[in-house]
Amino acid sequence: PLAGSPVVDKVAVISGVVTDFVMAPRPSGAKADIGAYEVQAGGTTPPTTPPTDPSPTCTRAAPTLSLSGSTAAVAAGSAVNYTVNVRNNDSTACANTSFNVASSVPTGWTGTLSAASVTLAPGASGTASLQVNSPTTATQGSYGIGTGISSNVGGTHTANASSTYSVGAAASALTETVTTSQSSYSIGSTVYMTAKVLNKGVPVQGASVRFNSIKPNGIDTNAKTVTTDANGVATWSFVSGTGASSIGTYNLTADATYGTLTARSTTTFTVGAAAAPALTETVTTSKATYYRGSTVYMTAKVLNKGVPVQGASVRFNSIKPNGIDTNTKTVTTDANGVATWSFVSGTGASSIGKYNLTADATYGTLTARSTTTFTVN
Repeated sequence: PLAGSPVVDKVAVISGVVTDFVMAPRPSGAKADIGAYEVQAGGTTPPTTPPTDPSPTCTRAAPTLSLSGSTAAVAAGSAVNYTVNVRNNDSTACANTSFNVASSVPTGWTGTLSAASVTLAPGASGTASLQVNSPTTATQGSYGIGTGISSNVGGTHTANASSTYSVGAAASALTETVTTSQSSYSIGSTVYMTAKVLNKGVPVQGASVRFNSIKPNGIDTNAKTVTTDANGVATWSFVSGTGASSIGTYNLTADATYGTLTARSTTTFTVGAAAAPALTETVTTSKATYYRGSTVYMTAKVLNKGVPVQGASVRFNSIKPNGIDTNTKTVTTDANGVATWSFVSGTGASSIGKYNLTADATYGTLTARSTTTFTVN
């Protein structure tokens, strides 16, 4: 109000109210003025607008930085992901800051950041990812991984953090399996071979596989080197011969090489119809395990081209666990081609353990043998 205004000195003084809207003393006369402003002694008119606060000040502060990720041991050559966490601790009066992000890994390793910088407002947080790959030749142990940040503000905006990358004990690196499409082929037919190569369980592309098939005569070979595909698979085939040297059982070897790693796998297959043995025999016991002093029952069955043989001679020979003492008996097969025998096991130390049982069958000029084992406790 202006000096002389009817609102001047009209309100009783209120305890605790000592300033007006613009922080001028109230009251300045006998009583307080009506309204937000108090006319000061001498008729001074208060300003029409309040004074403004001073501009806020930007205070820079060191950022908070951390590096988190799994510290569990992994195989050499594995990728491990870490998270870089950054917080801008500047006061609210400061402008947004772009923090540069860097990484540190052992020599010969690779560290890949998802972003080269993180821009943050004061009080805000952000992240970047760091993927670390060790070489396949890395030895077992714990290795330091680091990250750091900086900005154009200078030293106040620098920080560092670290974590650990652990390499576990080396596993058997290269493994291989080789198979053929059939176990037996007719003479002159195509034999198909497949090898699969894995490195720590993962298919290996680009491994060299040398197939080597040795003929039944043990001298002549069929060989070929093939490279594995994206599935770790190498295939090869050849046409078998029809001559005598091509008939019988082949030994197939597949040697895989991948860098300094090697692996080998073997299998067999046959070419030609092998003559089936005329006399066949199986021998069994009534149990796999017997108590000392109990009766062991044995049965042998003899067939001639699949037909039970009556009158074949079967010699049972049971060798005690000491490898020296034996129980033997010769028995003739019945109309069902079956021969049986039994004996009571001993109770002494030489009778306790695993027995090797052989049954040798003879029928005219034909012979056959079958074996099994049993245990006496």
